[in-house]
Amino acid sequence: MFRSIVIWASVALICCPLIACSKKNNTNTAVSPEVIASGSDLGVIIGRGKLMVGMDVSDIRYQPFEMKNKNGEIIGFDVDLAQIMADELGVNLEIVPTNWDGIIPALVDGKFDLIISGMAVSTERNKAVNFSTPYYLSGKCLLISSRDIFRINDYRDLDKKDMVVVTTLSDDMVVNRYFPEADIVRFESDEEAVREVIERRADGFVADKARVFIFAAKNPGTTIALKDPFTYEPMAIGMRKGDVDLLNWVNNCIEIVKGDGRLAALEKKWMQQYIPPSSE
Repeated sequence: MFRSIVIWASVALICCPLIACSKKNNTNTAVSPEVIASGSDLGVIIGRGKLMVGMDVSDIRYQPFEMKNKNGEIIGFDVDLAQIMADELGVNLEIVPTNWDGIIPALVDGKFDLIISGMAVSTERNKAVNFSTPYYLSGKCLLISSRDIFRINDYRDLDKKDMVVVTTLSDDMVVNRYFPEADIVRFESDEEAVREVIERRADGFVADKARVFIFAAKNPGTTIALKDPFTYEPMAIGMRKGDVDLLNWVNNCIEIVKGDGRLAALEKKWMQQYIPPSSE
């Protein structure tokens, strides 16, 4: 009891001069919640009547998250998710096409409100932007020949001498870490790499989960996707730092669409049922 009295007395002695100084200088450092909320991007979006979302729609590797169809319309998993969020806000949606290399600087500069573009969370990116709770769990997966289903069960079965792994990844850290014993062959396009698997000149093709699913759907009977990723790459929505209100709203929106089945429906539509035309 005595120790508590001494501590509180010490705190009071420290705080009193600060309070007196504050009164003397007639300063008020407190900021009301209403003032903070008025500066939030959430309020700006609602007042503007438009949600602006940055996406890279030019690179086919981002299918089926975002892409252009034959009519030039932007479609995909992320587009549908962004539309759901705009509808929940009661505003219109505007997609702002942005090259991947400049998408974070463009967000920071205020060119749009959110990044919804198949972006995986990383500690490095998190230095520049805030991330929502993940809306999709991605990672590297394997595509194998259907004739090898009893021979290859996961990535460990490919990490052996005389096994050939094909990829278009430039990320040496991934392939070197998981396949140090295998022969790694890189191709310019996914289609070339997949053809090696179909013809059984290669034992497996490594790509992001969504891309592996697409090629398994495009080549039924000859290929099989091993659907459990062997890397962990949660995808989330990026936004500018310092905006707690928008982050809170986005997180709650994701939880709601997860809980009511809309997110699962998007995953079924784009990750399980969508097969892009061969010309895309």
